Amino acid sequence: MMNEHDEQLLDPDVLDLVRAAAAKLARSARFHRQDVSDLEQTLLLKLLEAVPCYDAARADWLPFASTVVASKARNLYRDAGAARRAGRPVSLSMLNSEADGIDELAVVGEQAHADLALDVATRLGSASPELRAVAEMFKQSHTRVNTAMALGISAEVLRRRVRCLQTLLDDLEPIDFQNPPTS
Repeated sequence: MMNEHDEQLLDPDVLDLVRAAAAKLARSARFHRQDVSDLEQTLLLKLLEAVPCYDAARADWLPFASTVVASKARNLYRDAGAARRAGRPVSLSMLNSEADGIDELAVVGEQAHADLALDVATRLGSASPELRAVAEMFKQSHTRVNTAMALGISAEVLRRRVRCLQTLLDDLEPIDFQNPPTS
């Protein structure tokens, strides 16, 4: 037996709104096309959680649903960007679990981080001072634009230095956040 809220959630206009928001997110550089159904479910879940806050006396259902869906979509987009900037893998399940207060990255052993940091430091120690300066700026979470401006170099020179850094660090063993070491 469906209640009034179920009917509102299954309203074709609301479902179209959710599908459009999920498709737009999936087309962004932060998600993938295969994430569409997961994004739709996440947006619908957020809308379902917001149903108790809906007051028909204050607004119609569609504008309310639109606001909730747009807000959750912005949060997902922002969180995915933050995860990328921090160098964490981006997956919808991780973003949702972090929002619920569960930090899946905490299971990665401290030894793996220490080993990787030592490997990176060793590699950067043999790099030129220019490359080390670029790496230090990125370590401090500076953007490419801010890094180029602070170092007084052009965007093209910065791109070449970043490629050199990538080549230098390319064969390091990455930390697998999905299957952390058990030692």
